[in-house]
Amino acid sequence: MGNAPGLSDSTPYHESKTFRNCRNNSDRRRSPCSVRSQPRFALVSLLALPDTNTFKGKRDRALLALFVSAGIRREELATLSREQIQQRDGRWCLVDLIGKGGRIRTVAIPEWTKQAVDAWLEVMPIKQGLVLGRINKGGRFTGAGMSASSIYGVVVQYAARLDVKFTPHDLRRTYGKLAHKGGGRIEQIQLSYGHASLTTTERYLGIERDLEDAPCDHLGLTTA
Repeated sequence: MGNAPGLSDSTPYHESKTFRNCRNNSDRRRSPCSVRSQPRFALVSLLALPDTNTFKGKRDRALLALFVSAGIRREELATLSREQIQQRDGRWCLVDLIGKGGRIRTVAIPEWTKQAVDAWLEVMPIKQGLVLGRINKGGRFTGAGMSASSIYGVVVQYAARLDVKFTPHDLRRTYGKLAHKGGGRIEQIQLSYGHASLTTTERYLGIERDLEDAPCDHLGLTTA
């Protein structure tokens, strides 16, 4: 399947100098290797960790791709069904997600995420209903659906393989930060998150006043 478009680096995170420094750093609070301090780099390696030659690896790659590229909550991922993956305006989306306060929203996903999900659904024994499924320690499929706590455990386990600490909520927050840093409009990020207030999204992203690149610099107006 290869690296996700737009998420490729020549040196994987777990082989990098940053990662080696992390392993040797006894002060975890100052460790440079976290999804917060090295978000893009960490996510590249996170997506590359699942062994997609295995049943579990295909599921986990789909699970992680949905977190990284859609910023959804683990409770929303736990209840995501095949029927909610639809095309809208010529692109693939997760539709009718029900978030906090009962707010319903649609979130676009990139093609590489759709490919990861398709690869999993192709081998999943149950061909309808929930996207995710349970797999036992022997690598056998045991039924449709995963609990939010089980999803949490999958993310934490892969984080441990990178020798870092992050949770599904960290991935959700990083989704918005990377989108905003890449030029995504904050109003669209708010809609993707399902936040009722723009202030909540700003707080999520840690947006601060930037007087070097202020709004007035982009008005396109001059004086005589």
